[in-house]
Amino acid sequence: MKPEPLKNKYIIEECISSTKSYKLIEVKRIKAAVEWYKKYRNNYTSFIIDYPKYKEYLEDMLSRGSNELYNGTSSKAQIALDLFNNWLFDKAFEDITKEK
Repeated sequence: MKPEPLKNKYIIEECISSTKSYKLIEVKRIKAAVEWYKKYRNNYTSFIIDYPKYKEYLEDMLSRGSNELYNGTSSKAQIALDLFNNWLFDKAFEDITKEK
């Protein structure tokens, strides 16, 4: 399975075996999401090359966020990278982390 985010994918699938009903975690899908996250974590440039539709949104979010959070202890570039990694994690695991 190729690395990809979990968006709109079933994480838990209902399985019925004779008289028992239980839930099975789709490990392959979770592993694919982890690999997708690891591929782009700390790698904004590669992400934008592969997903150019997010470029404008991310540039705006990272610029505003790094300016708002800048306090002199970390560089704006490091703050922007941390913001990107947090956003990327949320994107990769959107179906798990979103509030219901």
